[in-house]
Amino acid sequence: MNSTSFPPKGVISDGHYFIIRRVYAVTAIFICSQGLITNAINIRTFISMGLKDGVTVTLMGLAISDFSYAFCGFVEYQATILRFLEDLLNLRSFLIHPRVVTVWASNLSLMPYQITCMITMYISIARCMCVSMPFKFKDVFTRTRSLIALLLFFLFAPIYNVASLSQMGVQQKFDPVWNRTRIFLWFSRKRSDFQDVARFVQVIIFNITSCIIVAVCLIVMAKHLKQSVQFRNTMSTTGSAGNDVTEKTSNKLSGKELQVLRQIFILCVIYFISNIPITFFAIY
Repeated sequence: MNSTSFPPKGVISDGHYFIIRRVYAVTAIFICSQGLITNAINIRTFISMGLKDGVTVTLMGLAISDFSYAFCGFVEYQATILRFLEDLLNLRSFLIHPRVVTVWASNLSLMPYQITCMITMYISIARCMCVSMPFKFKDVFTRTRSLIALLLFFLFAPIYNVASLSQMGVQQKFDPVWNRTRIFLWFSRKRSDFQDVARFVQVIIFNITSCIIVAVCLIVMAKHLKQSVQFRNTMSTTGSAGNDVTEKTSNKLSGKELQVLRQIFILCVIYFISNIPITFFAIY
């Protein structure tokens, strides 16, 4: 992985970069706050519905992971704004350096993000099987199996990230600018090696693999929906073979089937686009 500084030299000036960072932080706070509200509503809705089947359980887990990711992002960019204010207004009221909160929230947000990727892959496979194997779907994706899958996802993410998180911490250090002791970050010398491995796995497994699985499931769903329409039309033609009236059949999808595919396609596009920035920064 490339370990050069960001932004790349010669692309934009430092002043423009920090302006972009401030605008991005304010925008991210607004988006994260909306994510907190909507996912809190989703969690309450799923609880009121009752977690009686595998689909509801899985969507509940997705809402929890998304809420956690939005919370980490909200804290991270709030701390980013505080750091800007500290430099701009020359504030002297933060005992903990804002960068401590920013870096820790950013690193902790990887866990709910990875959980969301794994649950998204699980849901994509489940939806694909619902169309391709409708009679076996309920027997395969049961409530118990969905709970076990969610438990494994929520356990895997912390275990996977514990090595990288163990290479950083906080310490009290004298700040000559403030002329007082503050809490700063510390990093081990091996942290960069851990980060290189973590970023590689992040891009290969959680970013690229999840996008491929979601895309393949979408293609398989579209193919099986088309085959089901052809089968339905064949049965309709066979049933009306003895009639004098000739009925024209079409292999086009019905309105509901098209609506389902469009919704899934839009969700896939949103998922792909939202993964682009994370993939870019992980590779860079």
